[in-house]
Amino acid sequence: MGKTVVAADVDPSGTLKVGFSDGSNLEVRPAPLAPDEPVDDLETWHLITPEDLALNYGPRGIWRLKRADEVV
Repeated sequence: MGKTVVAADVDPSGTLKVGFSDGSNLEVRPAPLAPDEPVDDLETWHLITPEDLALNYGPRGIWRLKRADEVV
């Protein structure tokens, strides 16, 4: 709480790396799907920013950043 995001990046493996104003970091590493696991049509998770943007992950290991009020 009270921290500001100062950096964000998604590397080729799909790992989201977020840096905060106090020097702390957050890394989100998506778990790979098993070969026989069905692909879900829903986002795995989403994060709403103070600027009303939504960061969504999934399906198929894809990151998306869009306005929070946009229809998926």
